[in-house]
Amino acid sequence: MSLSLEQISVRQVRGVSALKEGELHAFGIFTVKDLLEYYPFRYEDYRLRSLQDVKDGDKITIQAKVMGVPVLQRYGRKSRLSCKMMAEEWMFTAPVNRHF
Repeated sequence: MSLSLEQISVRQVRGVSALKEGELHAFGIFTVKDLLEYYPFRYEDYRLRSLQDVKDGDKITIQAKVMGVPVLQRYGRKSRLSCKMMAEEWMFTAPVNRHF
């Protein structure tokens, strides 16, 4: 008979002492499943998402096709490279190779 991850206590994981178990319980981690599904505060999900499910301000990863020639705009010593892209039925202009 095999146990599911929801049935295995974190105390059964090698290296988890009674003290560490108490610390994990403080974070709401009681089972191995809880431990595997606990993500850090600044965790970012990079799975592809549909643009229909996006709300304003969400950070998302999309798959898009380049639809035009990249445009380089110069502002004195600074420059900005952008390109027209299409994802699903949406056409948009996005910066290329920039930190967001």
